[in-house]
Amino acid sequence: MTSEEELAELAKAVLPFVDNIPLLIKENKDVRKRIKLQGCSLQTFQFLLQTAYVFPHIAALFQRYAKTDQDYLTVTEFRSFLNQQQGVRNPEATLRLYYAMSGGSMILSSRREAFEVFGEHLSVTREGTLLIFGFTSFVLSQQNDIFNMKHAQVYQNMTLPLSNYFIASSHNTYLEGDQLKSNSSCDAYRRVLQSGCRCIELDLWDGPKNDPIIYHGYTLTSKIRARDVLDTIAKHAFDASPYPLILSFENHLSLAQQQTMVQHIREAFAPGVVPNAENSKFWDADPHSLPSPEELKGKILIKNKAHPSRGYLATNKANKQHARIAQEMSDLVVYTKSARFPTLREALGSKCYEMMSLAEKKAMKAWRQSSNVFMQLNGARLLRTYPDGMRFDSSNYDPQPLWNMGTSMAALNYQKPDRAMQLSIGRFLQNGNCGYTLKPPVLQELATQGVAATPVTFFKLTTKILAGYNLHHPRNKRRLNPLVEVEVVGVEELSQVSAPAKLDRGNYVWDETFSFNVFVPEVALLRITVMDDKFGSKDIVGQFTLPLESLQQGYRRVRLVYPKPFEYMSHPHTSYILLHVNISGVSKRVLPEAGDVDTADSTIAVITSKNQKEDVRT
Repeated sequence: MTSEEELAELAKAVLPFVDNIPLLIKENKDVRKRIKLQGCSLQTFQFLLQTAYVFPHIAALFQRYAKTDQDYLTVTEFRSFLNQQQGVRNPEATLRLYYAMSGGSMILSSRREAFEVFGEHLSVTREGTLLIFGFTSFVLSQQNDIFNMKHAQVYQNMTLPLSNYFIASSHNTYLEGDQLKSNSSCDAYRRVLQSGCRCIELDLWDGPKNDPIIYHGYTLTSKIRARDVLDTIAKHAFDASPYPLILSFENHLSLAQQQTMVQHIREAFAPGVVPNAENSKFWDADPHSLPSPEELKGKILIKNKAHPSRGYLATNKANKQHARIAQEMSDLVVYTKSARFPTLREALGSKCYEMMSLAEKKAMKAWRQSSNVFMQLNGARLLRTYPDGMRFDSSNYDPQPLWNMGTSMAALNYQKPDRAMQLSIGRFLQNGNCGYTLKPPVLQELATQGVAATPVTFFKLTTKILAGYNLHHPRNKRRLNPLVEVEVVGVEELSQVSAPAKLDRGNYVWDETFSFNVFVPEVALLRITVMDDKFGSKDIVGQFTLPLESLQQGYRRVRLVYPKPFEYMSHPHTSYILLHVNISGVSKRVLPEAGDVDTADSTIAVITSKNQKEDVRT
């Protein structure tokens, strides 16, 4: 092993967050000169550590709080940093790990946790002082992430009716690629379920030997057995979330194969997992609202058409309309009955268990022509939207306008890791990634009280993009010319893009400040994207999206995610952005009129428009 390789191995043990040490040694003339003169000596090793891990912004922050001695922080100084700069009201959890590092006696689990935050070597002295390496490790650790890790567990009220939540939803879940000739697979269901998705789709068709199959009808996509899919669902339904899973059936089965499908369901799932009409009198009570996610924990709900009579004598017209629905299939439908979308006014009068699905264009038409009524409907009922049939490449529509209107289920093609899918992953990152996030009450207030009478939250968001560490070219090219786009995606879509970064000792520096005036932050997302100046958004270095409600202020790390099909939080490299976040001027304001916003296509422009119709047919 050469001196360079030995030094790289040693440095990697001390610097777990840095994965470009061999490249840094190769490109840094001063480091190579030291190695040539002194070999793998202590002095060379110290110089390499200083070069690789003492980042100018973090070092300046360290020295700002190192009042006693510029070489370390006392515990009091570190506490001051957490309180004053990071806005951490109760830093005891972090300080407990700090004390454990300096005390020497820890249980194994605490030791591992402390090492993940402060690093294993050269971090905290036995005297209890924090060295620059430990401080740098902390700044770039998950403990100091821009996403509030308290929101990585279920923290919202889960006892409200289902229609009070946004629900992570998938379209044509079985497909691995495009809509015309790609593979269908059981593994696609596994990966989508393990991402936290709570509504998946099964397109059911008659198969050979009375055995139902799943595929995209009238296309060249491959076919898979419905029973195999059910077995996969049974195994992985609650891997990521204990809350109810909705199986949305697009049912093209004959009566005989519907009966077979029902038998498969009964065999695949444990007794009581799938509610049915025999043991539920939910419809008989003429309920006004659905049960809560908490009440339906561990349940699998079937969305399909159902007989309106529940086995009782119905009119000839009703019987004729539902003649293609097997009674056994109908009896599995309790809380999510597929229903036709009539007019918005008529939809408001539907039963709480009637669930309507709209293609994206029809949903947007209803939204634009009567947004208040559309918002009222979304507040009272489960409404599902799905991509237009012409999206053969499995691209996705923008779900944010529909979330702005309170739509519970914006079903997306999970196999396409595009911007829309990235927004969806960011939306459901909070609340433990359980697939259910509580809708902000302000949405229903806007719908029922009117825009002019409903003050909404407003604040100024300021982000200063400081530096990027361990950034890699998306096409593995050696030269990277990175720039950063910061977006606020909410009732308005706001974005600003930096100039290309300056290269400083193998890391990238921007020092650019962006400010945004944000209305209704409760429904907004923050998306940070790093891209190469040449390739732009077509092939990004990485991105991270999170709800503004989960945003932490102060100096924060952003760990970039690289978009891959079905790999929603892929980290091929430990690539980071360091930024400073500040929220100021928090107040209540009435939304501006349509003519006073920058984007005519924004949600604000639509819901404050004077030209909306009272009702609409779609």
